[in-house]
Amino acid sequence: MGKFCARCDAPLGDAAKFCASCGAQTAPQQPPAEPVQHPPQYQPRQPQYQQPAPPYSNYPPPQPHVAPDAAPKPKKKRTCLILLIILGGFFLFIALIIGGIALVPYHSLNSASGKDHYELGKDQIPSVKLALGEKRKVMGLKKSIVNLTTTYVVTYSVPGTAQNIEARKYCAYLYEKDGFDSVTDSDFNDATGKITYARNSADAGYELQVTIDYNESGYTVTVVKEPGSTQKERKHLENADYYYDEIDGDRVPSIKLALGEKRKIGFLKYIPPYFGYFNLEMEFKSDTPNEDISAYEAYLEEKDGFCRMKSPSGNAYFGRDTKKGNCVVFLSHKYNAEGYAITLEIIKGKGDGFAKFVEGL
Repeated sequence: MGKFCARCDAPLGDAAKFCASCGAQTAPQQPPAEPVQHPPQYQPRQPQYQQPAPPYSNYPPPQPHVAPDAAPKPKKKRTCLILLIILGGFFLFIALIIGGIALVPYHSLNSASGKDHYELGKDQIPSVKLALGEKRKVMGLKKSIVNLTTTYVVTYSVPGTAQNIEARKYCAYLYEKDGFDSVTDSDFNDATGKITYARNSADAGYELQVTIDYNESGYTVTVVKEPGSTQKERKHLENADYYYDEIDGDRVPSIKLALGEKRKIGFLKYIPPYFGYFNLEMEFKSDTPNEDISAYEAYLEEKDGFCRMKSPSGNAYFGRDTKKGNCVVFLSHKYNAEGYAITLEIIKGKGDGFAKFVEGL
């Protein structure tokens, strides 16, 4: 096969090194290279892309093939989902706390309305539910312990105008079934009123007092357990003509003896003789406290040799020596919302007696 010049296409001889027509140098002749044999290699299949079909095609354009592992992950959606779960848990926690706080008093009130007894240590006092045979809605509940006194207060809501009737039924149950006795009087005819019942506690040296305060909306039951004398001693002191001194064997005229009629004793505190000291505090219920105190003081001065004195605090005191001359007797009084309280104190070994004692004040 002949050769031709690459520049001017003129025919060249087989051994020509330059073109006779244009003088260009010809490329040297090289033998054809033997093809190199390579072992077959695996070629990964590449995704095939095709041009979109023309507008007039009836077939949709082919979509490129994407491997499943190469699909993008929805990071934003997952983050939002986590935030929603956290916020939901937080608000649920707050709701449970608020709901728990709201349910605690409701649970306590609901539980109190269904109880058969009010429990104060060893003592179990019949409840309104036990006395009436049916529950009443409890509107308030409070229990406190101050020093040695425990107070339990339950407020009931009563529909209609049956407050005084239910209060009377409850008091009758306390009197007939549980050994309580009245400390104050009430005929339960009025729509509002208050009455107190009392009895001994199961704990020695303590007393229970139950006060029912009723009005147009319902009634409140207040149970008090405190150190005090027994109901039997209260009744004895109400009917006694004299209060006896257990240190020197003396006796002091009573309210009943001075007034000619007895007064009910509410609170009663008795401290037995202790290192030459004796104390008896009685709280009397009276609608005429001023008249009672004036008559009692006059009786003590005229009939029993008591002398009036003023304490540094300004309270009125009466005192005298005991009959044997070994003790000084003091009587003091104070007024309260329901009457007055009288405190009798016997103090042994006051030296020269009451007169010298008064001079030293």
